[in-house]
Amino acid sequence: LCGMCVLFMFVGAVVAIFRWNYLKRAITAQATITNLIERKSDDGDTLYAPVYVFTDQPGQSVKIISSTASFPPPGEVGDKIEILYDPADPKHAIQNTFFDIWGFPAIFGGLGAFYFIVFGAVAFFTGRHLKKKGEQGAAPNSRPPSQFPSPPVIPPPDSQRSSSSGGCG
Repeated sequence: LCGMCVLFMFVGAVVAIFRWNYLKRAITAQATITNLIERKSDDGDTLYAPVYVFTDQPGQSVKIISSTASFPPPGEVGDKIEILYDPADPKHAIQNTFFDIWGFPAIFGGLGAFYFIVFGAVAFFTGRHLKKKGEQGAAPNSRPPSQFPSPPVIPPPDSQRSSSSGGCG
């Protein structure tokens, strides 16, 4: 599971780097919302994706259907919104909002980091608990040899002494 978390953080970081590079070359422009497209969320709620039009640097009109939908919508038909677009590829425009810019990397990377911390803590504390339980549940004679007290030394019987002291013969 920690590997999956690292993968999520990695994907979030890669997308954030791509987004950062996009922002370095992007140009800000004003766009006009021309339509709101209704979309259904997974729970059946109605969300609205704006369709907007803006004029790029060479003066061409560019129409974009937003990839993000929300409720409430970002505006009404005729409202102006601020967008960012790449002059080399004006069709790749996004709304200049935190979620449109950083939403995906923040969610992916954030979830990966959150679960990495949670799973890491669970693994750490579970490991400590099991180690402590193993030490408590060990049999008394299962200690390492260095912890045993030395057995008393009993001298072997002396055969010469027993034969010379009043034996039978």
